[in-house]
Amino acid sequence: MQKLKILPFFFVIILPQKIKAIIESDVFPELTFYSALREDNYERVKALLDSGSVSVNEYDFDKFTPLAYSIKNNNEQMFFLLIENKANLNMTILNKISYLIYSVLISRENFVPLLVKNGANINFQDQIGRTALMIAVEENNLSAVIELLKFDNNLGINDYSGKTVFDYAELSRVPQIKKILSSLKN
Repeated sequence: MQKLKILPFFFVIILPQKIKAIIESDVFPELTFYSALREDNYERVKALLDSGSVSVNEYDFDKFTPLAYSIKNNNEQMFFLLIENKANLNMTILNKISYLIYSVLISRENFVPLLVKNGANINFQDQIGRTALMIAVEENNLSAVIELLKFDNNLGINDYSGKTVFDYAELSRVPQIKKILSSLKN
């Protein structure tokens, strides 16, 4: 009976501590790096980048990159640290979407100018041919539409079903989006 009392203690108290120790060890710098990114630990990420033991252009098990975590955590300081360390702004994440599209999907419009000004492809098309602007219109995200239109979008791009951003605008439930894009069509 004594063994049965010790076993739950091991799984509840001791095992999580050992896993945390492995993640924070120097033996597995990639695990430590991605753990620090998920926890938004700028100092730890900076230390690992300074050590040269990790890359800013690698995927984790969730098909996320360090730059994707900086966007998800809404951490512009981390974003610039990763850019300084040569993060590739045109990598794709998750289901082959760009950082720009990801920013629009999770309502991080503040990253739109940061991404574009640092070299992200504003006309990148996802697996079905949509651009970030098309997705912003489709998601009825007015602030993302406004941010994206500050840059040189190719408004003539068709998605793979033949629709343009103007076709998406016609279906929008936000009158301002329809008005803005119809003024650009003429």
